[in-house]
Amino acid sequence: AGADGVASITLDLPDFNGQVRLMATAWKDASIGAAATPLIVRDPLVVEPLLPRFLAPGDEAQMTVQLQNLDLPAGEAVAKGDPRLVATLAPGAQALRTVTLAGTGAGRGVIRLDITGPGGFVLRRETAILVRPARAPLTFTSGGSLPPGVEAAM
Repeated sequence: AGADGVASITLDLPDFNGQVRLMATAWKDASIGAAATPLIVRDPLVVEPLLPRFLAPGDEAQMTVQLQNLDLPAGEAVAKGDPRLVATLAPGAQALRTVTLAGTGAGRGVIRLDITGPGGFVLRRETAILVRPARAPLTFTSGGSLPPGVEAAM
């Protein structure tokens, strides 16, 4: 901390929009102090893809993308993906855009959106979705006995 007792720190936080609790502890010689405060963490332009929990190969589902201008001047917000989603937003306004997703094969899919907004705002948002088969894998087990000296193919 400086001579005035104020400390400045930089925190790297993951992609998050919500509230966190910031806690600090300080000590000097035989003195100790602590404080905590709620802190709102969010981008000035919130872009939130609303996804189904999972898809199966061959499924199609609607993904809604929420664009909300919290602190930027009025202007065009663009989420570049496939397709490109555009909304003109005043401060405090929001828009919902819908796009169709297709489960093309089993595995973990990643949806990437490159977002631009008024005042040079730039953000990349990545969201994962699981594409899994409709049926779980099957395992067959059989048993038996072989007399000594007999061969069997597996």
